[in-house]
Amino acid sequence: MLLDYSKFEKIVKFRKNKKQKIIIIDKLLRKNYENIVYKSIKVSTKKPTKVFKKKGKIIKYEFNDKKNFHKTMKILYKELNSKKTIKLLEKIFNIRGLYPDGNKLYSGLNISTKNAILNEHVDFNYNNKLKKFRLLNLLFYLNKNYQNNDGGKFYYRNNTNNQKKYILPLFNRAVIFMTNKHVPHGFTKVKKKRISLNLYFYTNKNLSLSKKKHKTLWN
Repeated sequence: MLLDYSKFEKIVKFRKNKKQKIIIIDKLLRKNYENIVYKSIKVSTKKPTKVFKKKGKIIKYEFNDKKNFHKTMKILYKELNSKKTIKLLEKIFNIRGLYPDGNKLYSGLNISTKNAILNEHVDFNYNNKLKKFRLLNLLFYLNKNYQNNDGGKFYYRNNTNNQKKYILPLFNRAVIFMTNKHVPHGFTKVKKKRISLNLYFYTNKNLSLSKKKHKTLWN
């Protein structure tokens, strides 16, 4: 196993009626696998499935086809989507019936280039291809030697004081959160290449705290 599952088991579960649910897990990879996973990034990011441009300049690459991943990255992807991980997430977030989005939809590796920025938004709450409701994001960061002034900080608004909470995308750090209207989020302008493995989870029932299906809501 690449993951240290005890990190999940130490987290106190949320109350069912809590509207804003977000956790940060550092050192989720076992220490002896950190370098192996890091070295697997290069092979896993040779064939992008999507390229995003702004004003003619590439700002992001997505790698959604796990068949092109290095074998170590495939294992990491599989473990993060495994029944064991899903059960632990269900327990922590006090929900039932989570489903991974599956290969070639949205989950996979993301590389944001210099000057990329993700404006504050609330994620769409329904996937027409899966016919399921989006509920949970798991962002696993793969940036070694990332510093405070490198930008690309994930942020969300604290719903008690409406202030932004900033999180540096450090290597071997996971940020996991419910994707409802109470967790508007984004990331600051990137000054150094930013890499993450993004996974998305869904439910059959609408637990998004929005009665109607909606697309991504930009602030």
